[in-house]
Amino acid sequence: MKFSIGDKVSFLNEPGGGTITAFKGRAIAIVRMDDGLEIPFPVEQLVPKSRQNEKFNEAAKKIELPKIEPDIFLNEVKKIPVEKIIREKENTLPKKISKARTPIEDEVDLHIENLLPSHRGMSNAEIIDVQLRHFTKALDNAIRNNYYKIVFIHGVGKGRLREEIVAILKTYSGVTFRYASYEKYGWGATEVLLK
Repeated sequence: MKFSIGDKVSFLNEPGGGTITAFKGRAIAIVRMDDGLEIPFPVEQLVPKSRQNEKFNEAAKKIELPKIEPDIFLNEVKKIPVEKIIREKENTLPKKISKARTPIEDEVDLHIENLLPSHRGMSNAEIIDVQLRHFTKALDNAIRNNYYKIVFIHGVGKGRLREEIVAILKTYSGVTFRYASYEKYGWGATEVLLK
């Protein structure tokens, strides 16, 4: 659409508008707002103000709204039994709002090769300590983020890591655990279900 200097325009994606006072090239129009401020605005984002809208706005300005006496309004507000409304509202609210649980599952491999770039020179006790710290961190994260299930792959070995994991799991309330799927993990994984 072509615009000329003096055309009254509205902004396409924003409230407001004004009168075009100049152009900067073909793409930018300088628009003087009602408050006198002139701003550059892309021509493609301008819409011509229709005379019908102007007539409507003028007519709306002439309509007088009834005046409300402040004292009358305040007296009406005072008559509303606010405490009664609050009690009724509290009685209709459910006592406990339960959070919908999205079934989130995770799998954590505790083999030391997957946790550290190198474990050369570490004792077995140090290795198990790293694995248990990683286990505890992953379990706490699963609980905090409302996971449904998490599987810890610890391997078979001598069973020391699994024994430590079971001992830690017994200290947590709201969790149950069992051997994970034999077909998928053999005897080397523990499945933890979070309530």
